[in-house]
Amino acid sequence: MARDQIALQKQHQYSSDDPRLQQVLKDLEEAAATAFRKTQLQKQETLEVVGPLQSDRTVQFGEFVLVSAPSGGVTITLPKGTRDDAGKAVIVKTTGGTNTTLVRAAGDQQIDGVGSWGLSTAYESVRLYWSGEEWWRF
Repeated sequence: MARDQIALQKQHQYSSDDPRLQQVLKDLEEAAATAFRKTQLQKQETLEVVGPLQSDRTVQFGEFVLVSAPSGGVTITLPKGTRDDAGKAVIVKTTGGTNTTLVRAAGDQQIDGVGSWGLSTAYESVRLYWSGEEWWRF
């Protein structure tokens, strides 16, 4: 190694009692705990099958929603989640046809950063997980 590379390498080494290293470790620990909390699924024994629906409806956590929209689009509104609801899920599936089923978040909540998600293909589905802050598609 060149002398400049060795000097640069030594410049970026931290001792275990260095407060900067302690802060980095603390930040990493907090980030890991937050990520774990957000992705930890709560155990749900069963999902309740609802439908097939042919009109707009607000659904509940723990529902597997079947949508049949033969004469026009249907809007499925997700439940308004709170932090206490983190880990709960909803599944929406179309049973056929080509009319769009719009899945929308309640109020100002979002699904992966947007207010709604469209299902426009026959037998398409979306699984949604409430993180405690927003809906995630998975």
